[in-house]
Amino acid sequence: WAVEPFTLDGEKGRHHSLRGVVEPWFRTRAVRTMEPVIRELTVQLLDEIVAAGRGEFNLARDLAYRLSLRVICRMTGIELEREQWIREKLDEFAQATSYETLPLQSDAQAYFWQMIARRVVRPRDELLDVLVEAWRTGRIDDVELLGYIYGFVTAGSDTTGTSFVNAFSLLAEFTQLEYARSVLDNHDALHKIVEEVLRFGTPFPTKPLYV
Repeated sequence: WAVEPFTLDGEKGRHHSLRGVVEPWFRTRAVRTMEPVIRELTVQLLDEIVAAGRGEFNLARDLAYRLSLRVICRMTGIELEREQWIREKLDEFAQATSYETLPLQSDAQAYFWQMIARRVVRPRDELLDVLVEAWRTGRIDDVELLGYIYGFVTAGSDTTGTSFVNAFSLLAEFTQLEYARSVLDNHDALHKIVEEVLRFGTPFPTKPLYV
């Protein structure tokens, strides 16, 4: 479902309906729900890095990609104890040379269904519950439900982790790290920094579309 042909003639395809399932949550509840969670996960991971006692760390490997994956896990209901396992699943997925050779990953699908079943019984006010409710009411089918979870975990963790690395790299390259530290309490300034990082350092740039 994630790779259906995109239309450029103004017609709304299935992708439009799928996006509509989660778009309201991201617009109204995502920041309110996830900000304290992200802060908590960040502090926990930084504590782990400090406790390792190496005196230095790899920003990309030790912080950016691990933090982004943990945040996505919390959003989609995946237990944090599964972090290494889900990373191995993602690496296995990424090694496929075409969509026809993507691994079935029956163990991951079985785990996702167990996770979904638990949410049916004990719902929360989180992203996974939005997906489960859409599935229960027939707005999305089985394949689309699993595709959503796979999609958020794979695309969400990689793009966020890459943007994290890009932000620090660009701020350091243009000697703006001290400025960024000085405006940590300035929401408007931080917003501009994030917007500029995303504009200048797009995580996965591709060829432009001409319409």
